[in-house]
Amino acid sequence: MQLTVKPDRSEQFAYNFADFPAYIGRGNIADFPNYTALGHWHDDLEFSVALEGSMDYNVNGETVRLEEGDGIFINTRQMHYNFSRERKGCEYICVLLHPMLLCASQYVEQNFVSPLLAASPHQVFRGSSEPGRSVCKKLLEIYDSREDPLSPLLAQAAFFQIWAALCRNAPDLEKRPRPRSQKLGALKDMISCIQGRYQERLTLEDIARSGSVGKTSCCYIFRKYVNQSPNAYLTEYRLRKGMELLHDTDMTVTEVCYEVGFNGPSYFSESFRKAFGCSPGEYRRREKDAERQKRES
Repeated sequence: MQLTVKPDRSEQFAYNFADFPAYIGRGNIADFPNYTALGHWHDDLEFSVALEGSMDYNVNGETVRLEEGDGIFINTRQMHYNFSRERKGCEYICVLLHPMLLCASQYVEQNFVSPLLAASPHQVFRGSSEPGRSVCKKLLEIYDSREDPLSPLLAQAAFFQIWAALCRNAPDLEKRPRPRSQKLGALKDMISCIQGRYQERLTLEDIARSGSVGKTSCCYIFRKYVNQSPNAYLTEYRLRKGMELLHDTDMTVTEVCYEVGFNGPSYFSESFRKAFGCSPGEYRRREKDAERQKRES
């Protein structure tokens, strides 16, 4: 799942079709370091369905359990990540769709899209009951049709049906938009600081200042919403950037180390092994071998 970062440090995924804002893919929580994805947010609406196994989603600090067959909708620009507290794998599909796909007319946008975008941060679909089962079925239809030449058309048709079910199930759809959480706003500003300045010598004080909070509040907010300390989030973000450089460039491990903000190759290698279970050099060799085998097959 490839993504880029926008100027506001929210994430933008590599869509399946260049001119159609949808990402349709499959993943396993076991593929993430420590069975935990990195906390993030984006403009796209996110839908996930647990296919085999179970996992948890943390949305704005609230943890939601997904058992096999359950699904979740995460509203636009909500802080979230998925993880396994038992450190077990969970196969799932992930569908990201931009809300612009729903705005067929001003009437639809004003009466059905904007109110829900301003409502609940998330909804859960339980596969054991309706309408959750039908929503998960529609998401699976989107996934199954991803190779069809008509995939964008089929996905958009299913998206409207899913959105109608969400609107019916939203208890606060008619309520006024909720005020922006100051803590979530501070968190997004601090994560923006980390993602924009990870190559620099960044201190806890720098991170806290970017969110206009003290160091104690900074640590509390990170723990509450992303279950990591600020420094742990910074280290993991640097490691993931290092992983990208190892895969995409011919830079040496030492060059990668300094490029992503570590102050020495030994600490970089030690942290990399702890997070990913192998050294940077082993990771690069494994990825090259996998690509060679794919070309030869």
